[in-house]
Amino acid sequence: MEENDLLLKIDIGQEINFSRGILYDFKGHLRFSEEENEVIRCLVDKKLVKIDYPYTIRSIRTLLTTREGKAKANNPTNTR
Repeated sequence: MEENDLLLKIDIGQEINFSRGILYDFKGHLRFSEEENEVIRCLVDKKLVKIDYPYTIRSIRTLLTTREGKAKANNPTNTR
C-alpha cells in the first residue's frame, strides 16, 4: 500500500465520520494490516496524520489528517 493511497483513505474516512476520523484502534485491536500500520507510522512521523482520542474512553483511537495531510490527499496529482 502506498502512502498517498492510505492518506486519501484516511481523509475520506474523516469526512464520512464528521471529523471523528477513521477507526484505528478499538480495545487494543488495530483495524489495519501490519503493512498499513507501517505506512501509518510513517505518515504520523511526517505529520500528515495524527492519532486522536475522540471520546473520553481512551480505548478508541482514530486517525485524522492534518492540514498538510488534507492538502496532500486532495492534490489532483494524487492517484488512488
